Amino acid sequence: MSERIKKISIISDTFILFDEIAPSLHPRGSNILLWNVIKSLLDNYQIDFEIYQFGKKDSEKEFNNIKIVTLQSDSFDQYKEKLGALSFDSDILHYNNIDLVSSEKNIITTATIHTNAFLEKESAKERLLECSSFFNKIVVVNDGYVDRYNELGNKIRLIKNGVPLDTFRFSNKKQIYESHISILFPNLNSPKKNRDFAVELIKELNKGEKRYNLILTGESEILDLDNDMYEFVGQVNYGSDMQKLYHSCDITIVPSISESCSLCSLESMACGTVVIANDIEGVSSYIIDNISGFLVSTGNIQDWVLTIKRLVNNPKEYYEIARNARNIMEKEYNSERMATDYYKMWINLIEGKDEKM
Repeated sequence: MSERIKKISIISDTFILFDEIAPSLHPRGSNILLWNVIKSLLDNYQIDFEIYQFGKKDSEKEFNNIKIVTLQSDSFDQYKEKLGALSFDSDILHYNNIDLVSSEKNIITTATIHTNAFLEKESAKERLLECSSFFNKIVVVNDGYVDRYNELGNKIRLIKNGVPLDTFRFSNKKQIYESHISILFPNLNSPKKNRDFAVELIKELNKGEKRYNLILTGESEILDLDNDMYEFVGQVNYGSDMQKLYHSCDITIVPSISESCSLCSLESMACGTVVIANDIEGVSSYIIDNISGFLVSTGNIQDWVLTIKRLVNNPKEYYEIARNARNIMEKEYNSERMATDYYKMWINLIEGKDEKM
């Protein structure tokens, strides 16, 4: 039981979808990560949570015993104005989207930076420095953010992301090296995921004797590929359905040109499906090259081809990489550890302690 934290208010954009047959979590990565933290803290402490989001009409509903307050807003700016006019009777106010802050509150206030725009755009950095006084702590999810905002000193708190290991269970792929190799490419429709590279990669792979099949999530689109080279599985529900997908595929590719944290990489690594990713900030923080996965520049497609074929032809190495990845997930990137880090940060703020990163 926690007597020091009784209530936490969460500020988000769209968090819970109520326009479906049954309420559901909006599948944005930042929502999934925060939801795992909330679930863990609910299991271990008596803390009340309330979540604020915007929508088509004002409402107060419950989702898994958590109050969801929806503020009718026609635009992002209008939603910010409404939030600015509110007062909160909570111990902690946490922004799941740092762009939503509009005024100082007489309450301990924290936020998490999820979007990599804060790494890539100078204007985003300037905005952060301008509004940093609103926050007691700003959580960042990888070392790149820490380095970029070192002038904020102890106001920055590194909390690495994590996934629920009981949901994303490890599977030893003993019979993956068949005539057809399934390569998972998540989030087809996001431009930053680099779909064109994935298409060219599967073409290159299929110039050899083995057949490679690209498994795509997202919305169906017509690609410049033969039908036997790809398969759409559509929108896949978070959790057990995603676990089944990782288990059914042999390799996950993440050729993204921009990432703050590749959640699908962490989930895939937890499941024992080896990840090959573009060597960029936000992915290289989570994958140790040649130990827990592979980091290859998308500027050299032949290196990707050679890496994939090397794995396909060396099941012993595949299993070693997969096992290393799972071990790292268990030690560093599980949701229980992430939730504990958030809890300790909030407790230290309440007690007036200035923790080190």
